[in-house]
Amino acid sequence: MKRLLFCAVLALACCSMLTAQKTIHGSVFTDQDEPLVGLTVRLENTNLGTTTDIDGGFTLEIPRDELNGEI
Repeated sequence: MKRLLFCAVLALACCSMLTAQKTIHGSVFTDQDEPLVGLTVRLENTNLGTTTDIDGGFTLEIPRDELNGEI
């Protein structure tokens, strides 16, 4: 019984760690629908940021406590 309880607590802890951050995916294009390559995308008032790839796409990992910011 103790082993089952331990496994359940461990599983819940792992799940909470997985949801500790949010991943935002996006793309940036010009008015002519051309991808903007190498553009810096950052979360306002933080050091969190990334750059766009050759297709204008980006992925940004944001900790849960920073989710109220603006991009």
